[in-house]
Amino acid sequence: MENSTILVVDSNPKNVQILRENLEVTGFEVIVASDGLQAWQKISAGEPNLVLSEVTLPKLDGFQLLEKLKGDPTTSSIPLMFLTSRRDLQDRVRSLRGGVKDYMIKPLHVKEVIARIRMI
Repeated sequence: MENSTILVVDSNPKNVQILRENLEVTGFEVIVASDGLQAWQKISAGEPNLVLSEVTLPKLDGFQLLEKLKGDPTTSSIPLMFLTSRRDLQDRVRSLRGGVKDYMIKPLHVKEVIARIRMI
């Protein structure tokens, strides 16, 4: 998955910066969005190879973004990983049933995120 394009979606600029820097050093191309609607527009326009998203987002939350992604035949095969502060078991189960490839709870270790990306 080296040289793949990853869309990072998070409303916290510091989280985006840390992920972007570490992913780019590892060889990934990174695009970013600060809310769910902007993320959907970028997915529709360029179809990244993977989406890393917070669940709690303005405009469209992560669950709504996941539904749109999986509901559209042109984007349904793009894997999505949630990197989130939400610890609730119901959120994790809902995500996995909805088609999320992974659900990681913040604080994150970037090396683990990259290892999980490579597994996908």
